[in-house]
Amino acid sequence: MVSIFRKLIVIHSALTLLVFLGSCSTRSEPEPSDGPWQAAIDTLGNTVSVRTLQGSVWGGVAELVETASIGAAQGPEYYLFGDVRGLTADSEHIYVLDWQVSMIRVYDHAGAFIRNIGRPGSGPGEFRDPIAIGVHEEGNRLFVRERAGGLVHAFVLAGEYLETIRVPLGGNYSALTKMLRVSDEGDLYLFSTLFTPDSRTPDRVHSRYVMLGTHPDGAVFDTLNVPWYDYGVLQLQGTALAPRITVPFSPNKYWNLSPSGAMIGGVSDSYTFEIRHADGRLLRIARQTPPVPVDPGESRWHYDTLTDRLRRTDPGWIWRGPSIPEHKPAFDAFIPDWSGRIWVVRRGPGVSPNGTQEWRDTCLLDVFEEQTGRYLGEVRVPPGLRFEPEPCIRDDLFIAYCQDREGVPYIRSFRIQLPD
Repeated sequence: MVSIFRKLIVIHSALTLLVFLGSCSTRSEPEPSDGPWQAAIDTLGNTVSVRTLQGSVWGGVAELVETASIGAAQGPEYYLFGDVRGLTADSEHIYVLDWQVSMIRVYDHAGAFIRNIGRPGSGPGEFRDPIAIGVHEEGNRLFVRERAGGLVHAFVLAGEYLETIRVPLGGNYSALTKMLRVSDEGDLYLFSTLFTPDSRTPDRVHSRYVMLGTHPDGAVFDTLNVPWYDYGVLQLQGTALAPRITVPFSPNKYWNLSPSGAMIGGVSDSYTFEIRHADGRLLRIARQTPPVPVDPGESRWHYDTLTDRLRRTDPGWIWRGPSIPEHKPAFDAFIPDWSGRIWVVRRGPGVSPNGTQEWRDTCLLDVFEEQTGRYLGEVRVPPGLRFEPEPCIRDDLFIAYCQDREGVPYIRSFRIQLPD
C-alpha cells in the first residue's frame, strides 16, 4: 500500500547503530565543491538518474554557526544530560529525551529550561524504556515510544498526559534508529517486523522490516516496506557470544524515511542511492568523489582493538577471513530534514589525537535536494557534533547532540550559513 500524506514530522530515537557516528572529529580541509553544479541527468519512464560530476549549487562549503548551547558539566540537574536517546523541536521549543532519568526535558530555542514531561515508572504518563519522541505541533501533541509492547504515550505540548496507545508490533529493536514518525494529520509511523507464514524457510516464517502507519487509536492503516538490498558482507568468524563480526570499514545498507514520505536507501559500496517517492517516482542519485583511504596506522589500530575485544571472551581467537578494506565506505547514514533535503553522512580521513593511540574518523556532510537530486554542497562539521541521535534540521536551523573534549554532553543549535 502506498502511503499518502502531506508531511511527516521526523521523530528520532537515540539508540546507537553506528559507533563511528559517536566519535567523529572535525574535518580540517573540506572536499572541494566550489564552482557551478554540473551533472548528467537521464530519464527513463518514472526513473530519473542524477549523477553529479563536479561543483555544487551553493558553489562552496556551508558552515554551522552556533546560536545556543544547552547543558553543563555542573549545575542544575535539568542541564546535566545523562543518556540522550532522542531530540526534536517545534517552532518554540526543543524536546530532549534523556533515557537515564526517563523524562523529556523541554527548553526554548535560546536554551532556557521550561519543564519536564513524564517520569520513570509504569503508571499513566510514566516511562519504562523510552526510545523515541516526536511532536505534532498543529495537533498540540508530543509522542513518546517505549521500546517494548508497542506502547506510545501521548501528551499535550504543555506536558499534560493524555493517553497510551498499544500498536501490534513484532521484532527486537535494540540497534535501530528510525523508530517513529508522525504525520501532519497526527497519525503515527512505527518501525516494526512483520511475520508471515512461509513453508520455504527453516522456521516456516518470513520476516520483513516495515514502517506501520497507525491512527492515534493504534489501528494500522498503512504499511511501508523498508528497502532491502543484497550485497557482499565482509565478516569474520567471531566467538560464541558474537558468532559473526563485520569487518571495520565494510560497506553496509542504509535507509531512512523522509518527511515527505519518500523512502531513501542504498548500499555504501559506491556513492549511489535511491529515493522512492510516494507517487511512484524513483530518483537515483550518484556523485563522483575520490575514495577516502584507510591509513595503515588506522587499519592496525582497528585490527588490534577488535582482536583484543574478542580475545576477552575467547583467548585463542585469531583473525581469519577478509582483511580491513583499503578505503572507507561511500556513506554511513541518510538524514532527511523538514525542508526537502537529504543529508548524507560520510567518513573522512582518520586522525589520531596527540598523545593517544586511538584513531577517530572525521565526518563529512553532503546535502541534496530530495525532489530533484541536485547536489547543494558540503557542510562543515563543528567539533564534537554527533549524529546519534539524529539531528533535527529545518530551514536554516540545525539542532544536534554534541560532546566537548571532556565528554560533557550538550544540545546545541546552529544556523546554517551558506557560502557567499
